[in-house]
Amino acid sequence: MRPSPFLRLVAVAITAVAMSGIAPAPAEAMPDSNRIKAVISGNARFEVLSPTLRENLVPYTYTLAQEANATGVPIVRPTYLEYPEEENAYATAAGQYFYGPDLLVAPVTTPGVTATTSVWFPPGQWTDYFTGQTYSGGTTRNITTGLDTMPVFVKAGGILPTRTADVANDVQNPLDKVTLNIASGASGSYTLYDKTTIRYSESGGRRTVKISGKARQWTLNFLNAAPPTDLPAEAYRYDSATRTLTVKLPKHTTRLSFTSG
Repeated sequence: MRPSPFLRLVAVAITAVAMSGIAPAPAEAMPDSNRIKAVISGNARFEVLSPTLRENLVPYTYTLAQEANATGVPIVRPTYLEYPEEENAYATAAGQYFYGPDLLVAPVTTPGVTATTSVWFPPGQWTDYFTGQTYSGGTTRNITTGLDTMPVFVKAGGILPTRTADVANDVQNPLDKVTLNIASGASGSYTLYDKTTIRYSESGGRRTVKISGKARQWTLNFLNAAPPTDLPAEAYRYDSATRTLTVKLPKHTTRLSFTSG
């Protein structure tokens, strides 16, 4: 069975705020994670991007909306707005865009279980948000994805805050548990809409995260990371397939610092 192009549209809507009215595909839900949902359409079962991922991105989106209000810089940005001196930024603007300054998106708009998309990577290092694969800037690569992923890449040093757990809506669920998805390879910083600041640095093979702001339960997801050598096994999870290191931090008052290598 050929899956409906509507499933692709749902995926695109996750990182395109203009499509906020798009609803999940009408299908029978199966157990899902915060990124992937299993659905049944007709007689076929597909792994597709979970619509809850869009809600989990609300902390990031709210921050971008606040920035847009203050500066006029849009949430969804053409590639040439971020890289005006790069010729390819203009040539590829019709097929890819930025969701904020550090998240590169190349939406899949063709039907089918899999699709191959040509992606130009601006200067820097880029990590696939779903697979952990890294790509060097200044190159163009063909990226093949299924219905359970889409071409989304985080720039090295980029910090992507998301909700740690799935919620039905943002209004009735205070933001008290946050996951920071941090792309290794460079230092970076981020300020949430409530003025909570996050600073990430790398030096001598060690990584440091400093958080100052509202007390929350923080989880750190280091993308493109090696397993730590100085943490007990029970203090972290490591996914060798995606090279993702996950560390859950204790609740703090107003300041917290974490260092590992």
